[in-house]
Amino acid sequence: MTVQREEANYAGFWIRLAANFLDFILFHIPFAIIIFYLTGDFNIEWASQWYWELLYYSYLTILPIFWSGYIIGKRICRIRVCNNNGQRLIFFQMLIREVLIKYAFAILTFGLVNVASIMMMIIRNDKHGIHDLAAGTYVTHANPIQYELKKSYFN
Repeated sequence: MTVQREEANYAGFWIRLAANFLDFILFHIPFAIIIFYLTGDFNIEWASQWYWELLYYSYLTILPIFWSGYIIGKRICRIRVCNNNGQRLIFFQMLIREVLIKYAFAILTFGLVNVASIMMMIIRNDKHGIHDLAAGTYVTHANPIQYELKKSYFN
């Protein structure tokens, strides 16, 4: 499935923020409830452990590859991550986007890379953040079926 960039309806900062917030809530709350029932203590120290971050960033990195660019929060908000060249997302792209830029560089720059990305998403016409530029991705409102139908009717 090839996507033409002119057709992309780019998703801006606020809808991305809403999707990230939903992901955070929908991913963390069930685990908090399970841990509460297992331990009888409402303690969120588990969320700051390395294995929790590994699990969460694995979710953010791997699920979009197999679910047409969606993760749960993005699916609810009807936005998805796409490859700039119109091909399927690959693991290396998502690793750069989610782990290297959004996580590692954010830690190394004390969050300045995130601030710069937010400003870029607000100011740029194509709504790209640093993580999008580095990974060769963009976030759009269009779903993959729209492109397949358009391609089959007009080609």
